[in-house]
Amino acid sequence: MKTVDFIHSALSDLTRATLAEVKDLTPEQMAWQPSPSGSPPGLAGQAGNPVNFIFWHMTRSLDNFCHRYVGKPAVWEVEKWHDRLRMDPTKQGTGTPVAEVGQMAFPSKVELLAYAERAYAGCLECVKELTEEKLNQVTNPERPTMTLGRQVHAFVLGHGWWHLGEIRYIKGLMGIPGRV
Repeated sequence: MKTVDFIHSALSDLTRATLAEVKDLTPEQMAWQPSPSGSPPGLAGQAGNPVNFIFWHMTRSLDNFCHRYVGKPAVWEVEKWHDRLRMDPTKQGTGTPVAEVGQMAFPSKVELLAYAERAYAGCLECVKELTEEKLNQVTNPERPTMTLGRQVHAFVLGHGWWHLGEIRYIKGLMGIPGRV
């Protein structure tokens, strides 16, 4: 199997699994914030991120990364999803404090799923444009070991599977059985 075929297969599995995990959740389940007892000092009483935030952030990040890697604007920008979803066009959720997440107004799950389906389809098309040569390119001379391939590994696949794990964990905290 060629590297690009592997990336396409792994990304396809990731996006399919992510959509399957959120499609049957209720609005209340999408918005539920875990609040563990025994929080570390300084974090007492703070909740974790809800599924709707993690799903949006993960999707927005994949959309941004995949398109940037092949020199194209993200679906978020081209199709003006920020307008449709009434969200800040520049944000993708990275580093958002939990207190701010709790204040955010999220679009409906139907709207988020529609954006995710378009963004994920765009990501899979972008992956087809990658080549072994492109994957081996150093994108920042100050970080010569950070090739485009390593970025895809860390920021697309690793990041995506990590957030899918969070979604599954939160569903487990709510007593929702996992998928196999």
